[in-house]
Parts: sequence; structure tokens; C-alpha cells
Amino acid sequence: MQLWSVKLIVKRQNLSIKHSSRIPTMLESNRIRNTTSSFHSHGDHHHSHGDHHHSHGDHHHSHGDKEDDAFRRTVAFNCGLSGLQLLIGAIFGSLALMGDAVHNIGDVIGLLLGWGAEILSNRDPTQRFTYGFYRSTQLASLVNGILIFSGAAVIVLEAIFRLGEPVELTSIPVACASAIGMVVNLLSARMFGNTHQHDLNRRAVVIHLLGDAAVSMVVLLSTFIVALTGWDWLDPTAAIVVGTFVAWSGWKVLKAAIFGLFDNVPSEINIKHIESLLLGITGIQSIHELRIWELGGSKTALTVHLVRDLTIAKNEFNNDNSLICYAQKLLDREGISYTTLQLELDPCYLAYTPTRD
Repeated sequence: MQLWSVKLIVKRQNLSIKHSSRIPTMLESNRIRNTTSSFHSHGDHHHSHGDHHHSHGDHHHSHGDKEDDAFRRTVAFNCGLSGLQLLIGAIFGSLALMGDAVHNIGDVIGLLLGWGAEILSNRDPTQRFTYGFYRSTQLASLVNGILIFSGAAVIVLEAIFRLGEPVELTSIPVACASAIGMVVNLLSARMFGNTHQHDLNRRAVVIHLLGDAAVSMVVLLSTFIVALTGWDWLDPTAAIVVGTFVAWSGWKVLKAAIFGLFDNVPSEINIKHIESLLLGITGIQSIHELRIWELGGSKTALTVHLVRDLTIAKNEFNNDNSLICYAQKLLDREGISYTTLQLELDPCYLAYTPTRD
């Protein structure tokens, strides 16, 4: 593509990065030449994050054993709990308890898929997969969402059919299984809460486990009411409530995964704010071709064309490279760590290409 611009190129590990509307690679070095194509911002950022990464090295290792232990215990507890609830629910006729079991099975699958995807996403980029394997976390969420939603749909449909022919419920074993489920989920939430309270992913797991405990509480309460009143229809009604909640949870996971695979702007990023941030830099006249998307694993990427304002003297920045580096630092503060910024003296033809908001 022909460009009427000041073009900068970055090389990392002897691999030239030529102009692209996407991030060409994650392998760079610090050599910068003011000759051709686009500036890949991960150069300086990479090194600044190199130090950042090492500064957390000891911290990571100090918590690694606790995190692994919490993960193993949570998976083991939920596997045992799910089997127990399915067995008791099937034997003693509680669809609500079986719905709770489906929810816990979804948790186990989600934890295992998330764990595997996290391991895969930490692998280094290759010549074929230059972005690395961050997308694996989104694929895991997609599979998990489908499984949770499908299981919940089966429970809800069965509960609707059973409303017409209620089955007599044996309350004591069902209540015991529900109480065990509530305790297990509360203990699991506490274990995860004691590992990384500042980690958003861990916090999400804790919130999810607390939601599971609430579902078990609903089943427990409905079982007590059935025991006191003899209203056998209340169990399938509770199953519909539980199944609907589980289906909604699965749909949210599925929706987020689908949106991520379509390169949506992450929900925590305000694209209008990013535009204002870049346009507020002294020496930038306009911007176009702004693209923001989630790579996966909480990694956000950005590409943009910046048009230089030639009427402003280069008094704040010594050269174009200084301006680019400043823009990178601003974006890094917004949580955007993989950026490709192209500096132009005149807008390229893409600036005049109609786009939809």
C-alpha cells in the first residue's frame, strides 16, 4: 500500500516488521529506523513490561502453590459434589437438585478448560502463530458456554413436563445434598479469595462460586417447603428457576466468547475516550483507521493512523519517535499493551474510505 507519510519500522529479533493494518508480530527489538512502513509500539513497551514482569516474578511464585492448590481442591470438590447431587436427584426425584448438579458440572468443565487455555495462551508466539495462542481462552469460553446452556435447557424442559405430573420428593437426602453443595461452594470461594484478591479473573471465579452457593440455597429452601407443605410441584418450579439462571449464565459466557472471536472492542475500553486521548496529543492533527480488539487472556491490541500537524513546531517532542513513544505510554495506561501506530504527514486514502460507526 502506498503511503504519503513519515514511516518508521521496528525490528525485533532480526525479524523485519512491515506495514500492516494489524499487529505484524510480537517479536521485536529496539532498533528503529526512520525509513519505511509502520511503527510497532510493543518495542519500548515490551521492554518496560519486561521489567514489570520481572518485578512480579517473586510475587507470582509466592502465590503459585496456593493458586494451584485452590484450583485442584475446587475441581475435586465440585466433581464429587456434582456426582453426589446427580445420583441423589435421580434416585429421590429432585429435578432442582439435578439442575444444581448441571451447574456445578459446568463449573468443573469451565475451570478445566480455562486452566488448559491459560497454559496454552502462555506459550510463546511462533512464525506461524505470530499473535501467540491468546484466542484459546475465548475458544474455551465458547465450548463452556454451549455446554452450560445446553444442560440448563434440558433441565428446564424436563421440569416443564414434570409440572403436569409431579413426582413425590424424598426431602431429607435432597436437603442434605443441597446443604453440602452450598458449603462446598462457599469454601471454594474462600480458597480462591485468599489467593489473588487483586486478580480480576480470580475475583470472577469467586463471584461465580458464590452464585453457585445461592443456587444450592434455593434448592434447599424449596426442599424444606415441600417437606412442610407436600407441594411436590414446587421442586420442578424451583428447577425451572435454577435452570433459567444457569442458562442465563451460560448465555453470558457464550455471548462474550462470540463477541471476542469477532474482534469486538473490550467492554472496559471506551473507544471515544481513546480517540480524545490521541487527538489531545500536541502535534496530532487527526486520526483514522482506529481498530481496538481483544486478543484473549485480557490482552488488548490497537492499530491507528496518526496524522502529524505540521503547523505546530516540534517543541514538545524532539522527533516523531518521541511523539509515538508518548502515545504508547498513554495507551498503556488504558490497558492497551499491543499497539501499532502509523505516523503520516498527510492522511492516506483510507482516511477517506466510508466506515460505519
